[in-house]
Amino acid sequence: MSKKFSILVLLFYSVLAAGMTLHITMWSVNKSSIKIAGTSSLHDWEMKVESVQSVQQIEINANELVIHSIELTIPVKSITSDNSIMDSKTFDALKGKQFPFVKFIATQSKLALEKGAFKGKIMGMLEIAGKKRQVEIPIAGVVKSNNMLEVKGDYRIDMTQYGVDPPTAMFGALKTGKDVLVRFSFELSTNQ
Repeated sequence: MSKKFSILVLLFYSVLAAGMTLHITMWSVNKSSIKIAGTSSLHDWEMKVESVQSVQQIEINANELVIHSIELTIPVKSITSDNSIMDSKTFDALKGKQFPFVKFIATQSKLALEKGAFKGKIMGMLEIAGKKRQVEIPIAGVVKSNNMLEVKGDYRIDMTQYGVDPPTAMFGALKTGKDVLVRFSFELSTNQ
């Protein structure tokens, strides 16, 4: 056997072995809960997200959870409260007509996995009202089985960094704070 041929065979089996160990899986959202909490000059307030679209590519190894990509899209119209005036003001503040979606696109992140649990930060681009910013969002979660994950976390956002003016009401008597706390949890599953 020639030396060149031996190197090619070795290279082929190395690539094949690497392909067998790499198992990137597409995950989808089974259940989600996203709540947005803020303050105002009169009282604290909370809104919820009614609809979310998301696709994730995640790889689970013996001691590591690798997030290859996350694409999360929230229709601005799906951010609601028990108050239709607040919903309308939020839609306007987020420039919902011009930018109908809040988006988060994650880049690759690696999280240590210990006894099925993981925590760390995922890096990505958050887009609100047409403005994009690089962010690091802390998360924690657990691998429930080979085809089910639970992920949760909370993240504070200064809305003025996205060009969003805090809404006001009652001729300026009610003013909302510039920071909101987004608290989220997802149950992800895969059919593979």
